[in-house]
Amino acid sequence: MNSSVHTSERQDLQNQITRLHENRDLWKNMSAQEKLSILNKMLENTQNIDHQQWGKASIHQQGYDPESSCGQQLGSSEQMVNAATIVGTLRSLIRTYTSLSETEAPPILTKMTDRTDSRTVLKVFPYDFSDKVGGPLGVAGVTGELWIEEGQKPTQSFNPNGKLSLVLGAGNQSFLAFGDVMHEMFIKGNLCILKHHPVRGFSAPFYEQLFSDLIDAGFFISVKGDIELSQWLCHHEFVQAVHMTGGTATHDAIVWGPHPEQNENKKNNTPVLKKTMTSELGCITPWIICSGAQWTDKELEHHAQHLAMSFISQNSCNCLSPKLLVLDEDWPQKHIFIEHLKNYLAKAPTPPPYYPGTEKRYSGFKDAYTQAEIELISSPTSPARNHDYGAPLPWMLLHLTPQSDRYALQNEAFAPILAIYSFKGENRSDVFLEKAVDLVNNHVWGTLSCTLIAHKNIQNEHPETVEKAISDLRYGAIAVNSWTAMVYTMDGCVWGAYPGEKLDNVASGIGFVRNAFMVDHIEKAVLRAPFINSAQLKISKSGTSPLSAVQFQALSNLVVRPNAWNMAKVGWHMAFSKSN
Repeated sequence: MNSSVHTSERQDLQNQITRLHENRDLWKNMSAQEKLSILNKMLENTQNIDHQQWGKASIHQQGYDPESSCGQQLGSSEQMVNAATIVGTLRSLIRTYTSLSETEAPPILTKMTDRTDSRTVLKVFPYDFSDKVGGPLGVAGVTGELWIEEGQKPTQSFNPNGKLSLVLGAGNQSFLAFGDVMHEMFIKGNLCILKHHPVRGFSAPFYEQLFSDLIDAGFFISVKGDIELSQWLCHHEFVQAVHMTGGTATHDAIVWGPHPEQNENKKNNTPVLKKTMTSELGCITPWIICSGAQWTDKELEHHAQHLAMSFISQNSCNCLSPKLLVLDEDWPQKHIFIEHLKNYLAKAPTPPPYYPGTEKRYSGFKDAYTQAEIELISSPTSPARNHDYGAPLPWMLLHLTPQSDRYALQNEAFAPILAIYSFKGENRSDVFLEKAVDLVNNHVWGTLSCTLIAHKNIQNEHPETVEKAISDLRYGAIAVNSWTAMVYTMDGCVWGAYPGEKLDNVASGIGFVRNAFMVDHIEKAVLRAPFINSAQLKISKSGTSPLSAVQFQALSNLVVRPNAWNMAKVGWHMAFSKSN
């Protein structure tokens, strides 16, 4: 639907919603075998989608010229990530529904018994041999766990709700709404209306191809439009639950109403939204580098490349973009690491600030700090099409200490900004990590995800120190030696804020998504990766992604159509096509 919804279009949408409302019991009581057939058909549908065009549409929206070399590479990168995440989500759910149809229970998870504490931890990745050899995470030796809340049993259950749910899609990544919808429909057992974010309206036709059978059967609706349409849907009499991926300001406006009555409604506990509300809202994402070990220069450069790639992705407008680099002032190699990081950022082209509000947030950080604390990295600018997004913004580094203003610890920089926060930790892993965990748990806004980089020698010589930090960190997702984006994409892991946030004081959100194994009472997901591994995304020597457009396209084709021919083409392009 267009942003201006006419009366006839609104009536047509009303008719579709009424049909979903009437089909609630039909969806709730549908057998696992029938839903498995739907999932397999959706997987087939991925082969009919023009993934390359979807990537181009995203890059065009972000202000790039899709036909420039930079635009082609970024578009192909989005094509591959989008396809891999969607296909991976479907395959995880197919595994679960295969088990449900055969045994009436989700796949059984293994409880990890080699722990020295009393925590209950379930191994989710690799689940089977195909996980070990069928993708980059398994091949690289990466593992995934789900930690159960203390005092709770590690149960798995499937109890379809049969409600009508509204999903308000994210604006920064096309695949995020897919994960949200699939969780609502196949984990919670709800029917679903997806309202696309205005920035991502171009995704609607691709979603309608993916969900064509569910649309035809009256179980799913895809719609795009403006804020007025979102408000109408949120308060529709047939909508029973709302899930959103976005910002806290939007969340509070939906739940508590606009200012000035919003604060009064919170005080009186009188929300204007009288429905179940779940959310994923962002975070000032910490990237903690543990001190106490001597790194080689190659290791320093490798991890600087890894951080740089994670930081610049989507102009650093991701809910999991690194925003707070936490370092030990007493780590002798601190300044060498920062210089490596700066050298790579100086090569990384700055993109147009396409995401709404980027310039305003950027200016807020500039106003909050002194010139001595702000370092702007001079780098090339990306080739852009004609747009009105404004000039590219330089990568901004903030050099902070415990004496600095706390603005960067309490305001999410959904902009190309990275704060580097240093304090004295005696170059000892135990001393530093105790202070770092206290900092991010108690003084930094958000609880969504956190990266912990620990040298292999620290993990070998002081494993209890690293384990204590992982256990104590109050984040919904923790990635050891990896960007937390890998947690989101990993089969079996979940995504969401650390449990306990309240509707009237929300930060990173309420609830988990992507719970393919249907695990109850989850506290957090933990991903563990070797200190140096092949799955760590790294910026190239030239300041861009390490793979070329044709290599990304070959990988995307293999993900969607996993056959010997496409595998051979990947091998050929990896061996003979020019990388960056």
